[in-house]
Amino acid sequence: MVVQQQDAVDEEIEGLGEGDGFTLGDYSLDAFLVREERRAVRDVLRSFERGRYVMDPEFQQDFIWSDDKQSKLIESVLMRVPLPVFYLAEDQEGRMVVVDGLQRLSTFRRFASDGLGLRLPERPQIHGKQFSDLPPKLQNRIEDCNLVFY
Repeated sequence: MVVQQQDAVDEEIEGLGEGDGFTLGDYSLDAFLVREERRAVRDVLRSFERGRYVMDPEFQQDFIWSDDKQSKLIESVLMRVPLPVFYLAEDQEGRMVVVDGLQRLSTFRRFASDGLGLRLPERPQIHGKQFSDLPPKLQNRIEDCNLVFY
């Protein structure tokens, strides 16, 4: 019969070594809740209209993507390429603060409101078109695109 000692208490958690001053006791067990949500672009745009997203927190950079880069994002969605996740935080009023993904979310907002003509000369069927110029099939593909939020 082999008896094992329970040294779990003495084991070091990766990244939480002695001497770094951090302990898990520094945070309430209820202080953080990280969850994954999937939302269609259509629903996210509706939430924008209702003021449920904070797009300009102090730490966030301004919207800087060129029209070419924005067009490539829309092209990716039309091609059904999965997008990187978005990171949000909830503020005191229950609004969602954009931590990571401002450029992409702003692009969707701009394109859906016909503020961007696609710059995709290698795709003449959609080059120069705004959202409302696209056939319903492609409009639906954009609006139904699922975004992953943490």
